[in-house]
Amino acid sequence: MSRQRKERRATEAEIDLWRRAVVDAAPLDKNIATTTTKRVAKPHVSRRYIVSSNLPPAHSKSQPQPIDRNTLARLRNGRMEIEGKLDLHGLTAAQAKHALAAFLSSSHAIGRRAVLVITGRGLNPDSNGPGVIKRETPSWLNQMSDVVSSYGQADKRHGGEGALYVRLKRNKGAKNEP
Repeated sequence: MSRQRKERRATEAEIDLWRRAVVDAAPLDKNIATTTTKRVAKPHVSRRYIVSSNLPPAHSKSQPQPIDRNTLARLRNGRMEIEGKLDLHGLTAAQAKHALAAFLSSSHAIGRRAVLVITGRGLNPDSNGPGVIKRETPSWLNQMSDVVSSYGQADKRHGGEGALYVRLKRNKGAKNEP
């Protein structure tokens, strides 16, 4: 006995989702073997961050590491509390770097251990890559190794690609939060 499948129509929400998913799609050439691959531009790295001599060497053990898998899972599942948030939307790179340093220093001083930094996904119009703040934030976090122990990409419900979980080093002499 063969069963026939009952056809159903897609809902408006499903159609809208499909349209958003394929908006960037381009048709393939008929002969796939002869299609050429698009050249991807190399990401631009600002020289002022490379030349700076006061940065710790890349192999230094004091540099923040990626958040370990268990801690990342606890943050994503809500089993570890995010004790503070900083949103860098709308700031210039210089303002964002200053705000990040001040926020992380004060969070460390009061004994916070896990915070969320919202960079936004941004879009660099010159290279179609990530925005300046999103691209530079990991470099800034590496420079703040005195308070930052690790960081990693946030879960989708906390901002996904546009946010980072930042784990701060333990501060035994921390002042209690008011």
